[in-house]
Amino acid sequence: MFKKTQKMFAIIVLMFMIIATTCYATDDTAVVTSETVTTPEESATTDTATNEEITDSTTEDETTDSTVDETLSSEDLHEDDLYQFGDEISVANLVDGNAYLMGRNVTISGKIGGDLFVLADTITLTADSYIYGNLFVCANNIVIDGIVCDLYSISSNLSMSETGIVLRDMRATSSSITLNGSVGRNSHISSDSLTVGETAHIYGDLNYSSKEAIQVPSGSVDGSINYTELSESTNTNVLSYIMNFVYTLIYTLAVLLIMILLAPNFLKKLKDVVSKKSLISFAVGIGVLVLPIPVSILLMLTVIGTPIAFSIIAIWAFLVFGLSFAITAIALGNLIGSKVAILGKAHNLLSIILITLVLWGLLQIPVFLVQFILSTFISIFGLGYLFVTAFLNRKKEEA
Repeated sequence: MFKKTQKMFAIIVLMFMIIATTCYATDDTAVVTSETVTTPEESATTDTATNEEITDSTTEDETTDSTVDETLSSEDLHEDDLYQFGDEISVANLVDGNAYLMGRNVTISGKIGGDLFVLADTITLTADSYIYGNLFVCANNIVIDGIVCDLYSISSNLSMSETGIVLRDMRATSSSITLNGSVGRNSHISSDSLTVGETAHIYGDLNYSSKEAIQVPSGSVDGSINYTELSESTNTNVLSYIMNFVYTLIYTLAVLLIMILLAPNFLKKLKDVVSKKSLISFAVGIGVLVLPIPVSILLMLTVIGTPIAFSIIAIWAFLVFGLSFAITAIALGNLIGSKVAILGKAHNLLSIILITLVLWGLLQIPVFLVQFILSTFISIFGLGYLFVTAFLNRKKEEA
């Protein structure tokens, strides 16, 4: 149903990751330290030897894989691109295409024939996993025990074990990175804390930005080691913004999924409310935003009503701080998706993602008064849309 918009969403995520990663983990920086220098001829020889070595080390596995793949049952093979959104996601089969995953915990123990795009809190690639294409990932924690062709990542923590292999290039931005595996060509890393273990092996160059230079075990890097000092706050600020947006997007889409599953008619009514009853919704939103506070205070003064007052405040806080933003983004995206022909469906996924990005971006304006006014309006409209739509649904059901 959302296949086209899901693909467009994946493209947006891809662009977002590539731009962020290349901006903060590039090799076009001033070199502070160069511990090993190789000539172009030596570099070419190293690349050739590296490819042969990695190919030899994986030939047996690939031969076994091809034999196993031929005997896979239809249940073990997904013959198309894979789309999964949820809290816990596990991919243990062979995907003959690209995979687009978004969830809290993502575990890959199978094989992905194409590229893998992931937005998650934690992603784990087990020792049995094999990503034949690129891995584009934005997550809080990344654990790599399997094999990846190219890696583009943004995270808070990245850990590659001894069994972890990046066959070609690695571009990573993270607060903390621990490397104990192998990288077939070059590594471009930006990290507050980088650790290269004794078992790590980078067959090309190690280009890294960090707060201070690190000790790299002898023989761990075949090419040159290039270090650039990183500003104390730059990497942390970038990651915090990125992860904040990712969490906001995941939460908004989770609310959308709940609506689709539990109250599909609510989305239809929500679109009508946005297009025809925005003024009424605004007035209702102001009431819902303001009235619970004095009511709760009065209930507290009665002593007996104190438990009720706390319950009202708790519900009010959830609606204002936990739900109003998502409702506003879904409502506006739902309406725009139905008006713009190129976007297709009424509750178009891409439209909601774009509106979420716009609203989130506006709230990042570094002026407190502007943030306060925008967040207040978002809360008012979100609460108004929610209550007016719910009232309309109830009224029609009673009729």
